[in-house]
Amino acid sequence: MRFFLGLLMCLLLPHGRLWAQPSKGSFVINPQALVSEWKFKSDSIFSRQYVNLGTSVHYYLTDKLAVGIWLLGEYSNRSLRTATPGYYTSRTYMINLSPEISYTFMATRFSPFLRIRYGSIGYIHMFSDNPGLPTRAREKGVGNFLTNYSSASSLSASLGLAYSIKKRLALTGQINVVPFNYDGTFNTSLLRYASVGLGAQFVLGGH
Repeated sequence: MRFFLGLLMCLLLPHGRLWAQPSKGSFVINPQALVSEWKFKSDSIFSRQYVNLGTSVHYYLTDKLAVGIWLLGEYSNRSLRTATPGYYTSRTYMINLSPEISYTFMATRFSPFLRIRYGSIGYIHMFSDNPGLPTRAREKGVGNFLTNYSSASSLSASLGLAYSIKKRLALTGQINVVPFNYDGTFNTSLLRYASVGLGAQFVLGGH
C-alpha cells in the first residue's frame, strides 16, 4: 500500500524541475502530427487522404501562462471517378498562422493544459486535374491568401496533457475543437470534426 501511495505522489506532486515544466522566461516548441479524419474513405468512386502537421511556439510570462503562435500545415488529396474515363483529382496545400494563449494547470509529470486561439492568416493552393477537359486545360493551380478574424468560428481551443520523460522533453496529446459556427451558434458537431494531435514538447531556457 505504501508503495502505491509513494508512486502516486511521485506522479502527481511537483518535484522542482525534474519534469519538463516551463517556467517564467522559458520558450516551448511543441511540434505534432494531427489526425482530423477518423475514417479513411476509399472506394471505387471516391477517395480522400489528409496529412496535417502543426507546431506551437510559446513564451512563458509566468510559470503557467504563455503567449505564442500556432503554425499549421495541411495537405489533402481527393479523387472522384467521372463519367468519362479517369478520375477528377485535387491536391490542396495550406498553411495557417494563429495567435495562441496557453495555460498549464499543474506542474507535475502529467501536466494538463488549455490552449486558445483566435483568428488566422494563411495561404492555400489547390491543383486540380479534370480528365473531361482538353489536355491544355486539365491541370490547373489556384492560390489565395486567407484571413479569418471576423466570425465566431475563428475561435478554437485545445485541451491536452504533457507527459514528461526528461527534464526538458515531454510527450503531448491534445484534442482540438471549434466551439462555434460562423453565425455564433454552438457547434453541435463539436467532436465529430475535432482533431487529435500527438507530439513532443521541448523546453528552452527558464530556470
